[in-house]
Amino acid sequence: GQIGGYWWKGKIDSLNLEDRYFCDLKTTKDIHAANWIKQGDRSVKTNFVEAYGYYMQMAIYRELIRQTFDIDCIPLMFVISKQQP
Repeated sequence: GQIGGYWWKGKIDSLNLEDRYFCDLKTTKDIHAANWIKQGDRSVKTNFVEAYGYYMQMAIYRELIRQTFDIDCIPLMFVISKQQP
């Protein structure tokens, strides 16, 4: 699809058009670890979803699905932690 005049391609892990949702699988070292992002001239503590740009990725996938199938889907993330139990 095209977003903002640029062509995009996505690889969605699981898509359910009938129930209008899609799933993305992620792994991370520690779900609750502190992550830092730059906001202006300072660093701000945030979660790994924001730190790695996953909010934007889900928004792009959602728009590509809408363009391709004319269906608005809810994004879901399934996250596995690599921490020791």
